[in-house]
Amino acid sequence: MLFTTTREAGCNKLALGHHLDDAIETLLLNMINHSSISSIPPKLSMFNGEIFLIRLLTTRLDKELEKYSRIMGFQAEKETCQFDKDTHRNTVRELIGHMEQINRDAHENIYHSIQNIFEEYIVTKPREKGN
Repeated sequence: MLFTTTREAGCNKLALGHHLDDAIETLLLNMINHSSISSIPPKLSMFNGEIFLIRLLTTRLDKELEKYSRIMGFQAEKETCQFDKDTHRNTVRELIGHMEQINRDAHENIYHSIQNIFEEYIVTKPREKGN
């Protein structure tokens, strides 16, 4: 629906409100569920460059955005997604909380690790399942 509306409006950019926590959670979920190191980048070309997704808030933590919203007096968002509670995202949030007990900078370190890959230390061929 978002892509259709973007096209109908004659726009080529779609701004989404994902923040740094979303990017980290998505990275861990993709690693756990899809065997991939991937997340939600700040800018992503879709449909052969027809539309660009932009996520301007991916450098900010959710708690920073909540604090800013309170200072500015923005009205709280009502949760409308019926599936919001039926995801593994809450479990991953708890996992990240445990990681922060090890290192208080875990959020930022996980996020920056995507941009700091040492190719020579990456396994290039995945091992077969069960081996």
